[in-house]
Amino acid sequence: MELSRVIVATDASDAGRAAIQAGRAVAMASGARLTVMTAALKSPAAIAAGRGSWDQGIESAEALARHVRGELDFQVLPPDVELEVVTGLPGIEV
Repeated sequence: MELSRVIVATDASDAGRAAIQAGRAVAMASGARLTVMTAALKSPAAIAAGRGSWDQGIESAEALARHVRGELDFQVLPPDVELEVVTGLPGIEV
């Protein structure tokens, strides 16, 4: 099986940080691109109230980039690493 893309879901937890490392290793071994995604969580109450603030999670592409650069020990993300921030419930969005 040939891989062209590895998608990793992450957050600020230990497991989320380990997922970035594992995804990068698989992507490098297979020559695939790596997409690191996270879901910024808004509770149903926050959505219903029209609040703009996040309840938890990595809330922006800039924050995700800092997180990923730190985990991979890069000053600048390599061109084969893409980032994606989605909003909603992580279990559904992933």
